[in-house]
Amino acid sequence: MSTLKKNPGKIKKLLQSIPIPGWLFSLVTVVYCEVLLHLWTMNDFSLGRFAAVVLFALGFGGLLGQIAGFIGHRTWGKWITAALAAVVSVFYIVEYFVNDAYQSFMPMRMLLGGAKGVTTDFGDVVVSLVLNDLWRILVMLLPALLFALLIMLVVLLLCLVLVVLSLLRGFAASAAGIIPATNADFDVPCAAAILIDEDSGTVLYEKNADARRPIASITKVMTLLLAFEALEAGKIHLDDFVPVSEHAYHMGGSQIWLEPGEQMTLDDMLKAICISSANDAAVAVAEYVGGSETAFAEMMNVRAYELGMTNTHFVNACGLDEAGHLSTARDVALMSREMLLHHTEVRDYCSIWMDTLRGGATQLVNTNKLLKSYRGITGLKTGTTGKAGVCISASAERDGLRLIAVVLGSASGKERFQAASTLLDYGFAHFESAAAALPGDAPQMLPVEHGTAETVPLNYESPGHCLMPKGEGGTLEAVVELPASLSAPVAAGEQVGRIKILHQGTEMCSYPITAAQNVDALSFRYCLRLLAQSLLLQN
Repeated sequence: MSTLKKNPGKIKKLLQSIPIPGWLFSLVTVVYCEVLLHLWTMNDFSLGRFAAVVLFALGFGGLLGQIAGFIGHRTWGKWITAALAAVVSVFYIVEYFVNDAYQSFMPMRMLLGGAKGVTTDFGDVVVSLVLNDLWRILVMLLPALLFALLIMLVVLLLCLVLVVLSLLRGFAASAAGIIPATNADFDVPCAAAILIDEDSGTVLYEKNADARRPIASITKVMTLLLAFEALEAGKIHLDDFVPVSEHAYHMGGSQIWLEPGEQMTLDDMLKAICISSANDAAVAVAEYVGGSETAFAEMMNVRAYELGMTNTHFVNACGLDEAGHLSTARDVALMSREMLLHHTEVRDYCSIWMDTLRGGATQLVNTNKLLKSYRGITGLKTGTTGKAGVCISASAERDGLRLIAVVLGSASGKERFQAASTLLDYGFAHFESAAAALPGDAPQMLPVEHGTAETVPLNYESPGHCLMPKGEGGTLEAVVELPASLSAPVAAGEQVGRIKILHQGTEMCSYPITAAQNVDALSFRYCLRLLAQSLLLQN
């Protein structure tokens, strides 16, 4: 017991381990049905008999409750619990009618036994009782019916939530009332396209954005994303030597002509993928990270699901045409945004125009020609196959505004770059990234009650930038929301308030205000230590 007192988390864990809901529901169901059965079928229902009935019901119900409790925390277990309650209810209904029918049938047989032509039998009595006592059936089934109804309502609510989340997934619907342009406003030469703001995810233009299509080497964005995430986790390192398998060697399309058994640093492999879109390098990296290309493809699909790429399925790591290897412009924008936001080092690779490998023996030239023709271009990835057509996921930045344009299914490289340039031009011409200055009187300290310090310093995260229609950025206002004081304890990094960014009174976004250091709550031990320190100082 002393251990539990020292660690309240253990008490919580113990309580959570007790299957209360399922146990209590089954227990109540049995007691309810047992009491009703005896009330309706026994005329001598005394107080002592009532106590005996309740004790029996508690024992039987407790046994069923334990079974229901241990399985009821699972989704399928809830249905089993409801079914168990229904079975118990039906059992008691049958018992009631058997008792009631027997009591009605036997006197009737004795009275009418000598009469000719009497055909009344036990079945007739039961049918008659069922028809006359339908309300009793419903009353006995009430626990099971209510529980089943509750489960149905919960399921419907969850479905509604999932539908809403799916509608809101990935990108903000609008910022400052921004409505995405479509091909009805202007068209670009491709089968599908989308333009988004990188920071907010707001869609600025879309054309067949959810049509599932092959995406060629844009697939490598997900390959790169998993590689960079493995680097961040310390599982692999840039100076690691990546071996080349027979499988990687046999990749067609764009390549750096890797040989079986050859080894090249991960850094050089990433260069080859980003600059020359090398299929053999992409597969070699996939095998190094995932063990095999097949296993790596599964990792790609899991990560796609986590990002909300609901219309995407990867089969390989390089993007060569293969049955079932499909995505959409919207999903490509999602993974491109994830890459650019959280692994900015990819820009260093994608912005290289020319480089060499193998000591200068192998030359790399970037497949993204926008690097030489479009101001502010930062990446990201091109792709071309027979089924996918000519594609690109292009990123660019001007004056703090960062955009991602995805173009799928163009007829030529010229049309691909034209479409991407048109989309980026539209974004830069019509929108801006605006910042709201922090109020000059924003508090730097916040009072703390009952703490070891009277105040705690505050950290203000940068208000950042908001996507705004061109020329409206100056209307933004930053408002600080903080409580009058805090109650100790306060943990460093704990959010204590927020900064609201308003546009004409409408909240656009918000940023947290956090505590800069810990402030412990006053305790008897702390007070004793202060007293001891003061006495020592006096001496």
